[in-house]
Amino acid sequence: VGWIGHILWTLMRPFLGDALRRRDNIRRLWIGAELGVAAAAGLTKAGLEGRTMQDLDEQDLREWLQSNGVVGGRISRTSASSACLRMVYEVVFGYEGGNPNRPRLAAGTAVRDLLRLLFDRRGPLAFTMRAGSAETMITPLYRALRRRGVRFEFFHRIDRLEPSPDGRQIDRIHFTRQATPNEPEYDPLIEDGAWPDRPKYELLVDGDLLAAAERKDGGRDLETPSFTPATASAGTLVRGNGDDGDFDLVVLAIPVEVLRTVCAPLAVRDPVWRDMLQHLKTTPTQSVQLWFDRTARELGWHPPDTTEATMLGGYAQPFGNWLDLSVTIAFEKWSASGRSTPRSVAYLCGPLDESIWLGDALDAKRAHVREACRAWLTEHAARLWPEGCSTGGLAWPRLVAPPDCKGIERYNAQYFRANTNPSERYTLTLPGTTRHRLAPDDSGVDNLYLAGDWTANGFDVGCVEATVMSGRLAARTMRGLAAAAMPVYGEVPLPRHHGTSHADSTPTDAFLRGRPPRRAPTPMTPGANPDGQ
Repeated sequence: VGWIGHILWTLMRPFLGDALRRRDNIRRLWIGAELGVAAAAGLTKAGLEGRTMQDLDEQDLREWLQSNGVVGGRISRTSASSACLRMVYEVVFGYEGGNPNRPRLAAGTAVRDLLRLLFDRRGPLAFTMRAGSAETMITPLYRALRRRGVRFEFFHRIDRLEPSPDGRQIDRIHFTRQATPNEPEYDPLIEDGAWPDRPKYELLVDGDLLAAAERKDGGRDLETPSFTPATASAGTLVRGNGDDGDFDLVVLAIPVEVLRTVCAPLAVRDPVWRDMLQHLKTTPTQSVQLWFDRTARELGWHPPDTTEATMLGGYAQPFGNWLDLSVTIAFEKWSASGRSTPRSVAYLCGPLDESIWLGDALDAKRAHVREACRAWLTEHAARLWPEGCSTGGLAWPRLVAPPDCKGIERYNAQYFRANTNPSERYTLTLPGTTRHRLAPDDSGVDNLYLAGDWTANGFDVGCVEATVMSGRLAARTMRGLAAAAMPVYGEVPLPRHHGTSHADSTPTDAFLRGRPPRRAPTPMTPGANPDGQ
């Protein structure tokens, strides 16, 4: 039957091909149907063969869809190169080495997460943040923890975890204290709970010296591995309770690229850690913010039948993702800056090819992104904002900038960023890598728990949802709770590399299906937990 369908499709393709080119609705319907049938066929085949989603992760998503075939042949080029399939890669920066010509994404994880987003989500597919990510998500958590008595020690760079001689415990944590606050507790926030892009130097001992050091040699910051200010000092935390030590349990929630140095002693002893650090890859990214004196619609963008802010993907690389986040303008202090208030703000982002060596200097990295974006705007901006462009690309007078800026200077006054430091790089989900991830309770070290989107957490892509799931899994194990006592929505069986877990938290049958039991969530307020803590 498949080959008969393939023959019929071959005969009809010249006629349908013309309709697909001319009629957007027909083309979109065909793409959705073809990709959906290919995915359904592949999942059915995998189920009959007894293969799991992790088995499918050995293949790239597009290659897996192609191998499934539809009506006996490969999916059409129209569907294989469609914007909706490209956006699946772009939303997780799924490009090996940051190269847009090398799209790679684990098929099983991609399909599972897409099915969850489409059919198993709570509420809308996506939410628009009315402020920055840090202010929207991190500030409330930070303030809640402060109210609960959690002590934050800022300006501590973790350099190395030292295991005990038998490898069963973390005995010491070696760190560098990069700066010393004047007061016992450093307040990092500025007005409205915002996080600044640099330390509050006035609250630091020798803060003026640190500020001067960061400005030297093209600019550095405290996330730059090669930058250790003269104000820094080395320190060590020792395992033990009370007066005998500094810690008993360790939660390792540091980005995986940093762990290649921090966890090198673990990798020497444990082949599981060595394999994880070898196979999990990250990519640098780049982002731009442009402030306009016109709304997106006034600039010529006319999305059909909608008044919602635009979230666009699948466009020309390396800035194929555009998000209209004009809603954040209300939280920006434009009146105090002496500039006119913008009417819209465009966020552009995309992968950054790691084969391009940019060095550590912030000025050089910003200059690279600025020039890359200028070339991109010259070629592609007119498709998005035709009323804001001239013959040479984007019209600079449309950009909001200080009054004394003219011409290209108005463009140079916008925001450009290259995320290349190890702590800034994005964790990839490449084919053949998810089986090397470690679950939050699978460190192989008795007092070490893991958290972060790089762990095996049931979502397994770089996003806040995966981060939260991993944190809850780690917290549940540290508290010694079973899965039914502290549900993690969307949990699935996780790979194990070190035998049994820290605690008995094996998923119930409901968790095997990806849903928690139907019960009220465990309250996290003092005195309200079932265990009395």
